[in-house]
Amino acid sequence: MRTTFRNTGGDPVQVVTQELVLEMPEIDLRGASEASRLEEAKRLLQQEASRPFDLERGPLLRVLLCQLDEADQILLLNMHHAISDQWSLSIIVREITSLYNGFRNASPALMEPLPVQYSNFAVSQSRYLASERWKTQLSYWKKQLSDLQPLDLPTDHLRPSVQTFHGAHDRLSLSTHMVEALRKLSLQENATLFMAFLAA
Repeated sequence: MRTTFRNTGGDPVQVVTQELVLEMPEIDLRGASEASRLEEAKRLLQQEASRPFDLERGPLLRVLLCQLDEADQILLLNMHHAISDQWSLSIIVREITSLYNGFRNASPALMEPLPVQYSNFAVSQSRYLASERWKTQLSYWKKQLSDLQPLDLPTDHLRPSVQTFHGAHDRLSLSTHMVEALRKLSLQENATLFMAFLAA
């Protein structure tokens, strides 16, 4: 999270600073009508999430707190994918939860140092991509997929000639029972839960 990326001769170079100082703007929405608070918070959070990051100057992590009422707040952690992934995000959520519960219960949170830093992981990935094992696997898949033709799936309407990335989203809630059944199916088929959701 202390990392930025400098452009050196067309190549990105990782720059890690000694410390990260974050500002956490707090937006108080208690003055708005109760019915409009959540909608205004969603608008503000979407606006913040859409702001681009400056990869050279950073920080590549931004935080925003919206206060809806005395006991209800929304915390947004906005991180560039260059410094985080799902694995590291789960660690951050676990640590914030631990700190929050410690603060709430007036007991110190036990924070164990991470055995591996994100940069160590990146180095191990780079080594793997230079290994013979990777080259063998890459060669195998190139051979397996060499005759593959692009999918020509029917669409609901013609796509524009210039891709815009404008889209929409839809929310769907699944029961715990359904998620567990999908998790079991994923394990059975040697797939991830994400793959099962994507297939569905």
